[in-house]
Amino acid sequence: MLGFEDLEDFRKNIRFFCEKELKPLASFYDMWEKFPEDSYRKIAEKGILSLGIPEEYGGTGDFFRELVATEEIARVDQNLSIQMEIKSLFENTLIIHGNDRQKEILRDLARGSIIPAFAFTEPSGGTDVLGLKTEARKENGRYVINGMKMFITNAPIATHLIVFARTGERISAFLAKKEGKGIRIGPRIKTTGTRGALISSIRFENMELDEDSLIGIEGNGLKVFFDVMDRSRLVLSAGALGMMRRLYEESMRFSTERKSGNRQIYDYQYIQDHLVSMAMDIEISSLLIYNAALLLKNGKQSSMESAMAKLYSSEALKRNAIRAAEIMGGYGYISGTPVDMIYRDAHATSLGLGSSEAMKITIFNYLKKFSGKGSI
Repeated sequence: MLGFEDLEDFRKNIRFFCEKELKPLASFYDMWEKFPEDSYRKIAEKGILSLGIPEEYGGTGDFFRELVATEEIARVDQNLSIQMEIKSLFENTLIIHGNDRQKEILRDLARGSIIPAFAFTEPSGGTDVLGLKTEARKENGRYVINGMKMFITNAPIATHLIVFARTGERISAFLAKKEGKGIRIGPRIKTTGTRGALISSIRFENMELDEDSLIGIEGNGLKVFFDVMDRSRLVLSAGALGMMRRLYEESMRFSTERKSGNRQIYDYQYIQDHLVSMAMDIEISSLLIYNAALLLKNGKQSSMESAMAKLYSSEALKRNAIRAAEIMGGYGYISGTPVDMIYRDAHATSLGLGSSEAMKITIFNYLKKFSGKGSI
């Protein structure tokens, strides 16, 4: 395992790269609502997309560095950090449950030569996992997919999809290329924040997949889904943490430079209260995220801890976006500034990979499980 100093040296290296290569492009992609294509290529060339992928498939196998890199990317470009989240969902599905042929695709993912998408959510919502309606019917040794997915990030540009569909009474997962007949991409769904994320619906109309497209075993789709959530929720949480760091930095800089009368505004107690609360949220989120990552790395139960990290960091990000806007006043309401962009992007973190309400249910279910067995 990497030591603390090694990880911090890695952070400095990635931060320098992000400041130089990614930061100058972030507002452009946000303003014009474009997929950050050049930045995606740059993080692939830097080797960031290979983080978290096993060495035998062209990666580094280092989950801690993947989290740190996601933090640093989110600090300068929130739209690009979403790609780390989607990559995590895709890669961990194949790492944990994929067969040898499917895992070979990880090499292309590490190089940035494919764009992944994770097609689970449907028009009725994503939290009700048992309410999935998309069907995969077995015909002549092939699966025929029919149904609709909603709010799928990367749908318009993805080359490969992981699709969840009902096979009889149970749910299964499939790996599919987004090509050929039977798949239609809906109009782009424009969102308040994360404007560089291309999101749309996907309709499957008799899309045929061969048997080797099945991920794991038939009917095991919910296990596939939940097995990837622990890691991917931590990647999302790391993105929220990176955004919080940027909000704090911008707020501290502004409160140092801005004066009211002859005093810098950080001399006022209510500004100090905001800054202290922001700093504490950063520290608490970091401890929750990396504690859960350490448990996961050591093969210990981490689902509750991952849910706690996701819940706390995403809600803290929303609080801190408001705090930063309050500190800056009118300057925090100017379109295209870091605080404005993060203010708009923050809410997405509490919706993706399980809403805050769903996280509370998950956490409480574990608390019930541990009830009467001593400490959690």
